[in-house]
Amino acid sequence: MVLGDPDMVADIIPVDFVVNDTLAAAWDICTGPASFRIYNSASSRLNPITFQEIGKYVQDFAAVSPASKALFT
Repeated sequence: MVLGDPDMVADIIPVDFVVNDTLAAAWDICTGPASFRIYNSASSRLNPITFQEIGKYVQDFAAVSPASKALFT
């Protein structure tokens, strides 16, 4: 089930990208001159995915690999 508009594109970024961006920003802050900085990280439009597609992938995965200790069905 998707709450909201299922046709909206989700801005999903892999966790390793987020960690790399965080480390790069920390290095930049520690080694650069003191100034006001803004960092931004976002996905591109090259490979969009909608919330509806994500929901389908999750349902398909749950059908193949159900959780052994699920709290709900």
